[in-house]
Amino acid sequence: MNTGTVIRKIFIVALWVAVGGGLLSLLLAANSKKKRELCAGYKIEIKGIQNNYFITQQDVVGLIRSATKGNIREEPLADFDLQRLENLLEQKIWVQDAELWFDSRNVLHVSITEREPVARIFTTGNGSFYIDKTLQQLPVSGNVNIRVPVFTGFPGEKKWDKADSVLAGSVKTIAGFIAADAFWNAQVSQVDIVDKQHFEIIPLVGNTVIRIGDDSQLEQKFNRLMIFFKEVLRKTGFDRYSVIDARYHGQVVATKKGTQQVVVDSLRLKKNVKQLLEAAGPGNNNNEQYIKPSPRQNDKQPEALKLPPANIPEDPDPVKTTIRPDSLMKTVPKAIMPERTTNVKNGNANN
Repeated sequence: MNTGTVIRKIFIVALWVAVGGGLLSLLLAANSKKKRELCAGYKIEIKGIQNNYFITQQDVVGLIRSATKGNIREEPLADFDLQRLENLLEQKIWVQDAELWFDSRNVLHVSITEREPVARIFTTGNGSFYIDKTLQQLPVSGNVNIRVPVFTGFPGEKKWDKADSVLAGSVKTIAGFIAADAFWNAQVSQVDIVDKQHFEIIPLVGNTVIRIGDDSQLEQKFNRLMIFFKEVLRKTGFDRYSVIDARYHGQVVATKKGTQQVVVDSLRLKKNVKQLLEAAGPGNNNNEQYIKPSPRQNDKQPEALKLPPANIPEDPDPVKTTIRPDSLMKTVPKAIMPERTTNVKNGNANN
């Protein structure tokens, strides 16, 4: 290799080193200048459901001000550790995800996604909380009440064992099915947990207990119930039967009420299934939940709290409806409410 070739290679390497060093210097200078610039304002976006929010704009502003030890506007950008601020926000129980960034005008953007409750649970120890789709326990707020299916009789409290987690998973499954159906969502008052594994529905109308067992084959069970409602209850009314059992394959077993009757609102008893179907439209926006006394609670015999074995219960006057396979209804696509988004602007950002 001659001397000229070596000199050219050295020159090329030196040139690239100089170019790289110059670019690095420019980047460092630009970054240093950026950090010396001031925050022009902030925009906060909170994504919740049903126009209810468990974390407020004031909560977010207070946390950021506490972390930066100053006001947000007119503070140096270098004072904002965005990763740390995201972690602090996500430590809030109701925050599922938080993202922060500065735009080209030095405006701080804060985007927060709240956890979405799927069910409200009342425990045997008089506790109450929501759960989300990840089975995270969420505290009840005195200012916000989300309309979700209500479950009573949950045995666990804050610390769950394996059985409690499995039961909570069943609650989530049943709650999701009820919430996705307009009719059942409007007519189910609450769901009672029996023997830590079986579920009984208390409808809004009448004093009937609807037994569905576990969370398996929910679509088939509710299809059988709907057929029973249309073919039988439309003619007899809701208050004729004490128990409607949908746990058995291909049939519904209904037990007529005995001599002991529970006093109920007579106006509600006059509503038939057709009226209820019309009333179960998307316009029902009542966000309040009421715990309705279960008819089971009026029975003085402890045995009444236990489910019978998996066979047809003996009854002096039972009514059994057999559902033919060709009569099963096709599932109507579930109507799922879209997620609502609110944009909150604060600060004096100049565009």
